[in-house]
Amino acid sequence: MNRLMVIFLCLMLCLAGTTAPIVSATASLATSSKTALVSCLQQEYLMRDTYQNIFIKYPTLTTFGTVATDDVVMITTLKKLFAKYRLAMPTDTKVSAARTIANTATSISNVHIVAINLEQSTANLMTRLLRTTRSTDVARAETLIRRMSLGSHTKTFAAEQATVAAHPQTTPRRISPFPAPVTTRTVTV
Repeated sequence: MNRLMVIFLCLMLCLAGTTAPIVSATASLATSSKTALVSCLQQEYLMRDTYQNIFIKYPTLTTFGTVATDDVVMITTLKKLFAKYRLAMPTDTKVSAARTIANTATSISNVHIVAINLEQSTANLMTRLLRTTRSTDVARAETLIRRMSLGSHTKTFAAEQATVAAHPQTTPRRISPFPAPVTTRTVTV
């Protein structure tokens, strides 16, 4: 009897699984979550582009290259969510804004302030987006971006800023190609 009941339950579960309506992945993502996902991607584009521009300007500040690499990884993760939900991939519309932000870094002494401000504004944006997001996937991405901005990225920029402040770069001395002439005096005894 038990064996018959188990077979019957298995058949019901199998049949129920095949007759259940299939909902597309895009239908399960609310408009607010789609908007949030696009905002996340555009913000990551902005940060990546800004840090790449700053790194080109100040190549000795390797933190910018490292954080830009982190942003590329996050962009890849976000693109996987776009693919999962079959959403059109938006193009990078932040190139000009990134250039403008990077140009506000006028010296090696204020470049980290620009980066920390960008990270803090990103964290604030993610906090606002989390309030409207219904999708667990999108909320996880927003939370990860927020944690990276407030955590490792801000700490890394602050640490490099302290190092630069402790050891400011000086202008190299001009080295002449020939040594200065040596004057000699003859002393008579």
